Amino acid sequence: MEHLSRWERVAVVTDVPWIRHLVGAFRFLIPGEVRVFTTGHASEARKWIVAP
Repeated sequence: MEHLSRWERVAVVTDVPWIRHLVGAFRFLIPGEVRVFTTGHASEARKWIVAP
């Protein structure tokens, strides 16, 4: 948790609807940009999280 303020991007990969909604509801608490990806798009999430 000490590094939380240094996060630039957070990628959440899930197919669970309530988790997707929870991330959307609490997005304002997470520093940086947050995106939610389905498990079918996990490789896209990995590419996004490491992109400059």
